[in-house]
Amino acid sequence: MDTFDVANVAAILEDKHDSLNNKVFGDALDAIGLPGYTVVSTGTFPGEPYTKAITVKDANGNMFVHFYGTGDGNWEYNAAAYGAQPQPSDMQNWALAYFDETVRLHYEGKSLNDLYVSGHSQGGNSGQFVTIRSKYGDYISSCVSIDAPGFSYRFPDDSKALYGEAYYENQRGKIWAYNGENDFVSILGQVSIIDDGQVRYVKYTGEGLDFILFHMAAGLLDENGRMSLLADDTKFRKYLINALDKVKELPPEEQARTAELVMMLCEDFVGAQDPVKSNMTSQEFDELKQLLAPLLVDILADHPEDIVPVLQEFGMDKHTAESIANLIEHINTYPPEVREQIIAGFLDLVKYENGQFTVDTSKIPTAILTAWPVILETALTHPSDIMTILHEIGVDAAIGSWIKEHPWQFVGIYFGLAVLSPIWAPIASAVAIVGSLFVQAGLLMDAGIRIVQGIAGLTGKIRDGIVTIFNALKNAITAFAKWFRSTFNAGVRYAANHPYIKVDTGQLRSYADRINRVNSRLSRLDGGLRGLYWQVGLLDLWDILCANLLTSGSPTLNQVKSYLNNTADRFETAENKARERVGG
Repeated sequence: MDTFDVANVAAILEDKHDSLNNKVFGDALDAIGLPGYTVVSTGTFPGEPYTKAITVKDANGNMFVHFYGTGDGNWEYNAAAYGAQPQPSDMQNWALAYFDETVRLHYEGKSLNDLYVSGHSQGGNSGQFVTIRSKYGDYISSCVSIDAPGFSYRFPDDSKALYGEAYYENQRGKIWAYNGENDFVSILGQVSIIDDGQVRYVKYTGEGLDFILFHMAAGLLDENGRMSLLADDTKFRKYLINALDKVKELPPEEQARTAELVMMLCEDFVGAQDPVKSNMTSQEFDELKQLLAPLLVDILADHPEDIVPVLQEFGMDKHTAESIANLIEHINTYPPEVREQIIAGFLDLVKYENGQFTVDTSKIPTAILTAWPVILETALTHPSDIMTILHEIGVDAAIGSWIKEHPWQFVGIYFGLAVLSPIWAPIASAVAIVGSLFVQAGLLMDAGIRIVQGIAGLTGKIRDGIVTIFNALKNAITAFAKWFRSTFNAGVRYAANHPYIKVDTGQLRSYADRINRVNSRLSRLDGGLRGLYWQVGLLDLWDILCANLLTSGSPTLNQVKSYLNNTADRFETAENKARERVGG
């Protein structure tokens, strides 16, 4: 039997778990989409009220031992994948005992054909474990693991020491993985024992983007109860794999402790039917935050090129995804210790007690003081990106009630932001920075118009009046920016006086590449300067902010780089169209 067919049987058994709880020997499974299959036995983990494993056989005499995913009270055993818990875990030992007893009673010496092992999530890990460790391992034809986490570093070495490397490799060669395209559990663990050539990827069939359904067997089966394979892993999972590599860089004891604490949270919010099953204390949650802060810094800094495609894969429009990537790239120019301090400050706002997350409002001033130089400079250099993200996450609703009560104050604040934003950069500094900020002020007006139009509680006249003011201000800013560019920008003046030009697009791209390299060096220099924010007094901070704006070429050079590449693209497109019209 092909492993894909075994995987389909396993996915159906997992998906229909609730209806199989009370099944006994001989019960038929036609009703769940497995015609000709009957129940052989079931197994229950001590303390659990429901079936943890089920064994079935088909009409051809093939037997299937399937282990179910994590149940209430069992999340702690998942931490074994990072070296926590005694090795093997109680769950793994129970799975081995159930499998050995099932084979002894129902397979050994019987007139049956192939023996298959399968499991989903924690059950997939159990299936892999018994394939390596069971005394009946030779009977196993293949093991199919669906969305299962891996093992600790100890497991392969301990297994080889117990059974010899040749036997370990032979049994390992029987294991196949079938992982959902958006699954986030099969990437967990210190090590996977499955060969890359025996890993398959399954299409997500659920409706909409449901984070929990990504990991459920129901998200892998179509209306006919079948899975569909993909050619390769997805960008989303690859990004998560890169991010989790940072966990493996922690000392072993910190990896184990982080896994334990995360599993306690999962117990409360994913697996528990009753509130607060893990009894996590506020002190333990604070410990988890301290462990996560440096990881979050590294995760945000690594593989920035993947951020936009990953966000788009989950339905976000390209403009918003690029805005988020731009802000992350900007924040990453700060020294790592500054970023960690900021993240730790904001994590400190979040409290966890009695199964509930709350915000400690008393710590908001401290968090803002910790991060305010970054907030201020980011607001000055990336206002359009910030407004795009705020609009995407529903800032309209968040501030809508206040705007309805104070519409004209809102206009005044927005007007001040637009007018004053260019003045933050000293006029004598650089024409490019000033011109860029005027353009960003215009984009700020666009964001304001979207916010006002999205507030249903404003009366028509007030809404129309505010929009009219914003449009007038935007037009004035746009006109001034146009005059500013035509007056001070030599390139604009040249283009106006020489309407017919010859362009070397290859040279444009070369310039763009050189500017990108310069920008990278500037970003490193800029990051060092930003590190001084936290080493000077309040009176000196303004001077450093001004100096930083003068040395920070990042936003402007990024725009220049994009402009050169886009210009080259457009000229080449225009040239190709012209050639087509004149016959080559």
